[in-house]
Amino acid sequence: METCRKTSVYILEPKMSVVKGKLVKMEVIQVGEYEFTKQDIIGHGAFAMVYKGRKRRNPSQSVAVKVVTKKGIQKASEILVKEIKILRELTALHHTNLVAMHDCMDSPAYVYVVMESRISPINMDWYIYQPYMDALIWLLTT
Repeated sequence: METCRKTSVYILEPKMSVVKGKLVKMEVIQVGEYEFTKQDIIGHGAFAMVYKGRKRRNPSQSVAVKVVTKKGIQKASEILVKEIKILRELTALHHTNLVAMHDCMDSPAYVYVVMESRISPINMDWYIYQPYMDALIWLLTT
């Protein structure tokens, strides 16, 4: 894809992690300067999966890695080119309410779009528990 730079994809040494109380071997995939595991799914669509990833040189920097398959997606390819162009234009605005695109990489089988991740355990906890905390505070103060 002419809108993204060419890259190689590497499968790194598997890491052991605890998932739902069980020790699991997780395959780490490296794309450019980013890495992710297929177990860390954020979401999916018709032609892509989105994974929680991180920057290799700065592991605390969380990113979202959108992995778009090239297999049989001629029409989707045109849409993806437009999406990447729009993401680049929006990223150039540097607006706090817009998710920035960090990188776009092309391999023989997939296109990888690396974006800023706005999902963190702290944010999710706040959204999930805030109504309950408000109710608890109300009960304790009345």
